[in-house]
Amino acid sequence: ILMVTVHKISEELFFDSFDLIALHCNLECYAMAYHINQVVDITLKRAKHDLEIDSYSYPMYEYHDEVNEQGWFLIKNRIQVEENEVGDGLFQNSKTMKTKYFLEERKEINYLLKLWPESTIEIDKTVDAIRSVSKILMAYVLDIDSLKSKRNLIF
Repeated sequence: ILMVTVHKISEELFFDSFDLIALHCNLECYAMAYHINQVVDITLKRAKHDLEIDSYSYPMYEYHDEVNEQGWFLIKNRIQVEENEVGDGLFQNSKTMKTKYFLEERKEINYLLKLWPESTIEIDKTVDAIRSVSKILMAYVLDIDSLKSKRNLIF
C-alpha cells in the first residue's frame, strides 16, 4: 500500500504586508517616476525587467531604500498590446490594439505604487506629497484585501 501525504499551504502565507497607492493621471511612465522622485525624495529608475503577467509586460520603475529597508515599485496598470485578429473575409489576419490591465478590476487606475514591506514611513504623508503634483489627478491608498488580482502584486 502506497501512502501519499498532501500538504496544503495557505496562500495567505505568501502575501507579505505592503502598501499600495493608486494613481490617476495622463503622464508617461518616465514623467510619473520623475514627479514622484521630486516630491518624495527617492530615485525611482526603470527596472531591468518589466513585470510579466500572463505573457504581457507592464513597465515598472523601482527604488530600494537601504536605510529604511523599503522597496518602492511604480507599475503601469494599463498597456496597449497588438494582437492578431483571426477571421474571415476582408479583415482576416488583421492586427488590432487591445488594452490590458495589471489590476483587471480597477481599470480606472493608471499607475500603482507599491511600498514593500508595509511602509516604515507614514503612508499618509507620502500620499499627500504625491497629491501635490498638479498633473496627478488623484492618489489614494488601496485596500489590498478587496482586490481579486492581488496575486499580480507578489513579485
